[in-house]
Amino acid sequence: MSSSLGTSAAVHSIGSVEPVRVLKGEHNVFNAEGQWAHQTTYNIYYSYDGDGRRVKASGGASGTRVYIRDTAGRVLEETDQNGNVLNDYFYLGDERMGRVNGQGALYFYYNDHLGTPRLITDGSNVCYDADYFPWGDEQHVYLNTCGQNYKFTGKERDPDMDIDDFGARFYHYDMARFYSPDWSATVEPVPYAKLENPQSLNLYAYVDNNPTTLRDPDGHFEGAPDGNGEEPPGSPGGAGSPQTGAQNNQTDGKAAVIFGETSGLSPALGPDHKPDPDSAQKLNDARENVGDVSDRNSNVYSHTPSSKELKNPQVRQAWEASKDAAKGSDGTKPGNYFFIRQDKVGNQRPRPKAGFGQKGDPVREYGPFRNVGGGDVPKGNNTYVDIYDK
Repeated sequence: MSSSLGTSAAVHSIGSVEPVRVLKGEHNVFNAEGQWAHQTTYNIYYSYDGDGRRVKASGGASGTRVYIRDTAGRVLEETDQNGNVLNDYFYLGDERMGRVNGQGALYFYYNDHLGTPRLITDGSNVCYDADYFPWGDEQHVYLNTCGQNYKFTGKERDPDMDIDDFGARFYHYDMARFYSPDWSATVEPVPYAKLENPQSLNLYAYVDNNPTTLRDPDGHFEGAPDGNGEEPPGSPGGAGSPQTGAQNNQTDGKAAVIFGETSGLSPALGPDHKPDPDSAQKLNDARENVGDVSDRNSNVYSHTPSSKELKNPQVRQAWEASKDAAKGSDGTKPGNYFFIRQDKVGNQRPRPKAGFGQKGDPVREYGPFRNVGGGDVPKGNNTYVDIYDK
């Protein structure tokens, strides 16, 4: 499949509208999976692995680059077509912190809150220093004696076509848009959109047009920071960040707590081997009760699933159920602590530590459920959620 491009209007980095210069007769060729495979003007070819990750770029003026990735998709090493190492990269979590080039030179990255490298040093001296426009273009490069390709939010900027690889899609800062619409692994009317947020309905838009605050981790942005998008790590409400008691009073914070604690639980199966409706209702009640407890006890675990996690249908279903339960949590259910246990698996009474009941019997018990996602108890049936007052 190919598309022929003409001249089109785009939003420039500083907000004005100007034409994007595209050569007449230029073609973008996509493979059967909808991945950008070839660009005719620059003669660029892209190859992908079975997980849809780009593993090779070739044909362009910059030469061939082969990408060696870890299981999370991070680029650990780049080589040329002969296997000669171009760069090795190292990370702190998902943040790229540095690289070693093929000659053994070591460089350290200093990223801003979005993951964009603003400074690079060789350990002693600054060798790259730049400011960026909100949509990702380099506004001013003060110094660049150690050129590299990882720019806006840490994504690779193709050195031949000047486009950013976000994983699922390619992005260009001059357009402030992706080259292709968002898509999902499951059938959805408007993938990754939130109907209450009109900004999310444009499937080409970047982070709901809020690039100074939010970033897209993988090309599948999940909406504004209402528990569905990804804020930079460590920011309030960001993916995987701790929630305070005040935040838990909000629906979004409650959903993150409920998901973090109960995402592995599913209703028990009935005689027909389908989810039992009564067990499904009990699980919803248990989740609402966990939400109520989070209003009274801020020492609880929370997790907002990332866009990458939400590609898993089980995770997405648990997240939607957690959001529904958070909306139904009204503070009327009892308890100050909760404890998830599984029958006939050792001694699973609450331990005397913060966040667990100290003594006595539970004031409410929900279950049995199936634990299909692991967590603090083994996978299996007969899993319960116990609520304690003290």
